[in-house]
Amino acid sequence: MKAKLSIKEKIVCLSFNTKLIIDAGLENLTKGYYYNSSNFNWINFMNTPKIQANIDDLMNFTIEDVYMYNIDSKNFNFDQHTLQAGDDIYFFPGTAVPRYKVKERGDEIGFKTRKTPDKANIFVIDDKSLNKFNYKRYNTTIKAMKYSNFKEFFNQLNIDVTEMLNQEQIDMCEFQNTIYADNSFALINNNLDSSTLNVRLETSYYSPSDYVLSSLYNEEQRKVLDFLNDICNDPNKTLMHSTGILEQINDKTDIDDKMYKRLNQMLETNDSASIELAMELMANVDLKKSLFYILLLLKDHNNKIRWSNSYNHSNFKAFRQSLGNLINDHRDSCFTSSLGGITIISTLGRLKALKKEHIDYFKEEIKRSFTYGEYSYLFTVSKIEANEKLKKMLVESSENLLSEEDNVENESV
Repeated sequence: MKAKLSIKEKIVCLSFNTKLIIDAGLENLTKGYYYNSSNFNWINFMNTPKIQANIDDLMNFTIEDVYMYNIDSKNFNFDQHTLQAGDDIYFFPGTAVPRYKVKERGDEIGFKTRKTPDKANIFVIDDKSLNKFNYKRYNTTIKAMKYSNFKEFFNQLNIDVTEMLNQEQIDMCEFQNTIYADNSFALINNNLDSSTLNVRLETSYYSPSDYVLSSLYNEEQRKVLDFLNDICNDPNKTLMHSTGILEQINDKTDIDDKMYKRLNQMLETNDSASIELAMELMANVDLKKSLFYILLLLKDHNNKIRWSNSYNHSNFKAFRQSLGNLINDHRDSCFTSSLGGITIISTLGRLKALKKEHIDYFKEEIKRSFTYGEYSYLFTVSKIEANEKLKKMLVESSENLLSEEDNVENESV
């Protein structure tokens, strides 16, 4: 399926003529948040002689290029593609995939990586690479307003805004029922009281916008963002997430109880070579099928792993990225924070991958948690039952895991 996302749009943007407002003696409106009052409202503002005499020059409407404010991999519907002979792959800078592994698998299958995108047909990104092109500051540059509300708002002030817009601008506004305002309008709108009007325009000066004006990016950033947008809309180009590549280049080893005990022993030592080897083995397993054991290893050894020399090696960085995508944690908290049994159970339950044996593993820990406190010397816990929330997790997980097994069997037939 094609990755359907346009990260670039054209919008109609409104700005105020601040020079006119200052000349009208209302410079306080343009300097910062000026607490409005009933004597300083939109009606009085529009009836100010200087404003009234130059009403056609008060507002300026332009068509602007904008990019999404926070481009995230969850916005994309990535293509599903099996790497094959003849494929040429381009990795966006910063993508967390070990290139040596790609080369090794490419030599086996017959695909290649490209240093430049011009000859590629497969393009790979992830959140790490996308982060390079996200707007880094708190974005208050443009605010979305419903176009129908906007027209009605100014109709109450005896202004027909359609007379100020050209036909292309009107068509764009009506198609999405949206018009945008820049900071000059948002600031003044927040300074003026509109309680006497039936419709209000919500343009909070302090809330982030969904889009960023292209003028706020440098030429190189615009070039990359435009290129990514073109890929998304070109049926002859394939856009993949790094995890889709990693699944095909990594060995499909599953951690079982025996392998878990071996990895645990390696991580318990203070031998850096053993720890690094354990991390290399962890980075080459089927993440989803081995998730319970991986979380157990992180629960007991995340500190050693975090400070190992291998933590920032390309293969383990790719493993961290894939794990973050799977459990919806892109801040590496599994490696930097304490990971308890309740978190592991809840994570597996949320992913519909929880089994009874996972809960049984923490049986003694669960019992101990009920034996502390001021009543413990008089009472003992004889029975602990799962509540409805946990039962629901187990039922949903059982159905999901059974469905996945059926899908695997159907694919193999």
